[in-house]
Amino acid sequence: MDWLPSSFPRNVRCVISAVTDSRSAEILSSEQRKPPVVPIHIGELDVSARQEIVKHTLGKYNKVSFRFLFSITL
Repeated sequence: MDWLPSSFPRNVRCVISAVTDSRSAEILSSEQRKPPVVPIHIGELDVSARQEIVKHTLGKYNKVSFRFLFSITL
């Protein structure tokens, strides 16, 4: 994560997503950052939540079908 500055101005926030056991998560949690990293653990989404995300995101462009929504098993 060399591209990420070690500090940010007071009015800047950076949101980064990483899988808990990934190398990126390990690097972020071990580095000294100002302000410090605040991990927020988010659990897995259930099928209905995943379907709603797909429906909302792709539905804007009429790119999702009823059959597709109910075949999602991400």
